[in-house]
Amino acid sequence: MNFGAFGDEDLGKIYYLSPDSFEWAALGIGYSDFIQWAFWGDLDKFYSGQPWKKWQKEVKKNERR
Repeated sequence: MNFGAFGDEDLGKIYYLSPDSFEWAALGIGYSDFIQWAFWGDLDKFYSGQPWKKWQKEVKKNERR
């Protein structure tokens, strides 16, 4: 959440560390919208462009440990 570190223009908006550029990127949404998206959003669509193709299988494998 931007409390001023990313400028005053989008205070209160959510940022994430982009795996593509390793830079902080704005999602363009606030906290409440982020929580709603995290629970009911399309996570597969969000992560579809990531270069790590088998991440879901590896995460499931590590959950069993």
